Amino acid sequence: MLTLQERIMLISYIKRMESSYRDFMGGVSLPQMELQTMSLEEMRAQLANAEVIYNPTTNAYTFRVFEQINHPAIAKDCEYIIFHEFTHALDISRYGAGNRDKYNQLRGYLEYHASQVELMKMLGASTFHQTIEFSLLDKVCDTNGEVTVLEFIEQGMNATSELMSKPDFKQNLNLVFHAVGTLYNYLGRISICRMYATDFDAYSSALEQKCAGEGLFGSEMWKSIRTLFNGMMTDSLIDLGGMLYYGSLLQLCRSYGIVG
Repeated sequence: MLTLQERIMLISYIKRMESSYRDFMGGVSLPQMELQTMSLEEMRAQLANAEVIYNPTTNAYTFRVFEQINHPAIAKDCEYIIFHEFTHALDISRYGAGNRDKYNQLRGYLEYHASQVELMKMLGASTFHQTIEFSLLDKVCDTNGEVTVLEFIEQGMNATSELMSKPDFKQNLNLVFHAVGTLYNYLGRISICRMYATDFDAYSSALEQKCAGEGLFGSEMWKSIRTLFNGMMTDSLIDLGGMLYYGSLLQLCRSYGIVG
């Protein structure tokens, strides 16, 4: 449990991150969020240093964060995670606040856009909309240390494959939901690489082949998803993406017999 002084320091750090995020995103406004802390044990169980929890019934946002996330040894390497979660809160407030159906449809875009913001932050962009150049072999830092951009993307793809390989995958709604979310994370990161990586064409075929999206959704549905979730999305595309996300997820769950 944090001491009073430690909690004050954590709150101050989160406020600085909020200010930095607003500048990074061009002066946006974040919704009011209740701050809750996670112990080391809770963080390990959650497999995340931070998360935004939204209740569409009460329109309430909770920001849960590892209580030591502001420790100097890890803080800098966790900033991209905080930016990822702040993007969830931003997009919910813009497109799904107070509407459970809209919020449920939005879930694919939430992961897609948050991963775009996350990668731009990792790449050292000054703002989200900055035009940058990088190589997929350039190094970035995630919570495990230094990796190439290509390795970072591959780690995400491997996570999807690992989830799909679990024996009870097709009977477990939470696993299916999580796997689908990781695919939208992948599409968000790939979209940034397609726009700004100078050597993307050299790796695009391999990345497409390794991706588990086609195996999960089938070739036609996956083609529709990755065609729509590509680049910076307008409000109208976000609406279309929401219908496609929800419809494809429902179709997938019905094919597994998870829902009627």
